[in-house]
Amino acid sequence: MPDNSNKRAIHNYFQAKKQTITYQTEATGPQHEPTWKSMPYVNGVALLDQAVTGKRLKDAEEEAAKQLCIKYGIPVV
Repeated sequence: MPDNSNKRAIHNYFQAKKQTITYQTEATGPQHEPTWKSMPYVNGVALLDQAVTGKRLKDAEEEAAKQLCIKYGIPVV
């Protein structure tokens, strides 16, 4: 993870609380051009109301982390 990513920021936020964040991801659509869905979880609890989508796995997870940063008041990168 780059140091300047929202995913890193939200990871550090939950690590400070002694909790581990995980992302459940899945690809939908054609194999040659999938759309990725990502939902972040802590202790089996979904942290967003719905999964976030992106053209790449990394993009979907980073966008989910960005939404969590906004939700928890963490500065967005």
